[in-house]
Amino acid sequence: MAKIMSGLKIDLKKRGLPISVSEIFRTISNRKSLKLFKIIAIEGGTSESLIPKLGISRKEYYLRMSRLSDAGMIKRKDNKYCLTIFGGVIYGIQLILADAVKRHSADGLTSAVRIDKRLYMLEEKIAH
Repeated sequence: MAKIMSGLKIDLKKRGLPISVSEIFRTISNRKSLKLFKIIAIEGGTSESLIPKLGISRKEYYLRMSRLSDAGMIKRKDNKYCLTIFGGVIYGIQLILADAVKRHSADGLTSAVRIDKRLYMLEEKIAH
Protein backbone atom coordinates (compact mmCIF):
# COMPACT_ATOMS: atom_id res chain seq x y z
CA MET A 1 0.00 0.00 0.00
CA ALA A 2 1.15 3.51 -0.68
CA LYS A 3 0.55 6.22 1.87
CA ILE A 4 0.98 9.96 1.29
CA MET A 5 3.29 11.43 3.91
CA SER A 6 4.47 14.97 4.59
CA GLY A 7 6.96 16.34 2.08
CA LEU A 8 5.36 14.28 -0.70
CA LYS A 9 7.11 11.08 0.22
CA ILE A 10 5.48 7.73 -0.40
CA ASP A 11 6.04 4.97 2.14
CA LEU A 12 6.20 1.73 0.22
CA LYS A 13 6.06 -1.21 2.62
CA LYS A 14 7.61 -3.50 0.00
CA ARG A 15 10.77 -1.39 -0.06
CA GLY A 16 10.58 -0.24 3.53
CA LEU A 17 11.98 3.12 2.40
CA PRO A 18 10.23 6.37 1.52
CA ILE A 19 10.36 7.39 -2.13
CA SER A 20 10.43 11.07 -3.04
CA VAL A 21 8.72 12.82 -5.93
CA SER A 22 12.12 13.36 -7.55
CA GLU A 23 12.77 9.59 -7.39
CA ILE A 24 9.44 8.94 -9.10
CA PHE A 25 10.31 11.35 -11.91
CA ARG A 26 13.82 9.90 -12.13
CA THR A 27 12.30 6.43 -12.57
CA ILE A 28 10.41 7.50 -15.71
CA SER A 29 12.78 10.24 -16.92
CA ASN A 30 14.49 8.05 -19.51
CA ARG A 31 12.60 7.88 -22.83
CA LYS A 32 12.67 4.08 -22.92
CA SER A 33 11.44 3.84 -19.31
CA LEU A 34 8.62 6.27 -19.99
CA LYS A 35 7.67 4.37 -23.15
CA LEU A 36 7.64 1.10 -21.17
CA PHE A 37 5.52 2.71 -18.43
CA LYS A 38 3.04 4.04 -21.03
CA ILE A 39 2.76 0.68 -22.80
CA ILE A 40 2.07 -1.06 -19.50
CA ALA A 41 -0.51 1.61 -18.63
CA ILE A 42 -2.34 1.32 -21.93
CA GLU A 43 -2.17 -2.36 -22.75
CA GLY A 44 -0.09 -4.24 -20.17
CA GLY A 45 1.80 -7.26 -21.38
CA THR A 46 4.26 -10.03 -20.71
CA SER A 47 8.02 -9.64 -20.91
CA GLU A 48 7.98 -11.50 -24.22
CA SER A 49 5.52 -8.97 -25.71
CA LEU A 50 7.04 -5.84 -24.16
CA ILE A 51 10.75 -6.29 -25.03
CA PRO A 52 10.28 -6.21 -28.84
CA LYS A 53 8.18 -3.03 -28.60
CA LEU A 54 11.06 -1.21 -26.89
CA GLY A 55 14.00 -2.41 -28.94
CA ILE A 56 16.22 -2.84 -25.87
CA SER A 57 18.24 -5.73 -24.45
CA ARG A 58 16.71 -8.09 -21.90
CA LYS A 59 19.18 -6.78 -19.32
CA GLU A 60 18.11 -3.15 -19.89
CA TYR A 61 14.44 -4.22 -19.90
CA TYR A 62 14.70 -5.99 -16.55
CA LEU A 63 16.63 -3.07 -15.04
CA ARG A 64 13.86 -0.66 -16.05
CA MET A 65 11.13 -3.06 -14.89
CA SER A 66 12.90 -3.46 -11.54
CA ARG A 67 13.01 0.31 -11.05
CA LEU A 68 9.32 0.71 -11.92
CA SER A 69 8.43 -2.16 -9.60
CA ASP A 70 10.62 -0.87 -6.74
CA ALA A 71 8.93 2.52 -7.08
CA GLY A 72 5.58 0.77 -6.60
CA MET A 73 4.32 1.79 -10.05
CA ILE A 74 3.86 -1.63 -11.68
CA LYS A 75 3.06 -5.16 -10.59
CA ARG A 76 2.85 -8.58 -12.17
CA LYS A 77 -0.57 -10.20 -12.21
CA ASP A 78 -1.34 -13.49 -13.97
CA ASN A 79 2.01 -13.36 -15.81
CA LYS A 80 1.20 -9.87 -17.21
CA TYR A 81 2.48 -6.52 -16.04
CA CYS A 82 0.01 -3.78 -15.14
CA LEU A 83 -0.02 -0.54 -13.18
CA THR A 84 -0.61 -0.49 -9.47
CA ILE A 85 -3.14 2.01 -8.13
CA PHE A 86 -0.19 4.27 -7.35
CA GLY A 87 1.15 3.74 -10.89
CA GLY A 88 -2.24 4.78 -12.27
CA VAL A 89 -2.05 8.00 -10.28
CA ILE A 90 1.46 8.68 -11.58
CA TYR A 91 0.32 7.93 -15.14
CA GLY A 92 -2.53 10.43 -14.77
CA ILE A 93 -0.17 13.08 -13.42
CA GLN A 94 2.25 12.39 -16.27
CA LEU A 95 -0.56 12.99 -18.78
CA ILE A 96 -1.50 16.27 -17.08
CA LEU A 97 2.13 17.37 -17.01
CA ALA A 98 2.66 16.50 -20.69
CA ASP A 99 -0.45 18.50 -21.59
CA ALA A 100 0.69 21.47 -19.48
CA VAL A 101 4.11 21.50 -21.15
CA LYS A 102 2.48 21.30 -24.59
CA ARG A 103 0.20 24.22 -23.73
CA HIS A 104 3.13 26.25 -22.44
CA SER A 105 5.06 25.54 -25.63
CA ALA A 106 2.10 26.60 -27.74
CA ASP A 107 1.85 29.84 -25.78
CA GLY A 108 5.59 30.45 -25.88
CA LEU A 109 5.80 30.14 -22.09
CA THR A 110 8.41 27.41 -21.79
CA SER A 111 10.68 29.10 -19.29
CA ALA A 112 11.92 26.86 -16.50
CA VAL A 113 10.56 29.26 -13.88
CA ARG A 114 6.99 28.92 -15.14
CA ILE A 115 7.23 25.12 -15.40
CA ASP A 116 8.78 24.93 -11.91
CA LYS A 117 5.92 27.05 -10.59
CA ARG A 118 3.35 24.69 -12.16
CA LEU A 119 5.12 21.66 -10.68
CA TYR A 120 5.18 23.34 -7.26
CA MET A 121 1.46 24.09 -7.54
CA LEU A 122 0.77 20.47 -8.57
CA GLU A 123 2.79 19.18 -5.59
CA GLU A 124 0.81 21.49 -3.30
CA LYS A 125 -2.50 20.16 -4.66
CA ILE A 126 -1.37 16.56 -4.21
CA ALA A 127 -0.18 17.23 -0.65
CA HIS A 128 -3.57 18.62 0.37
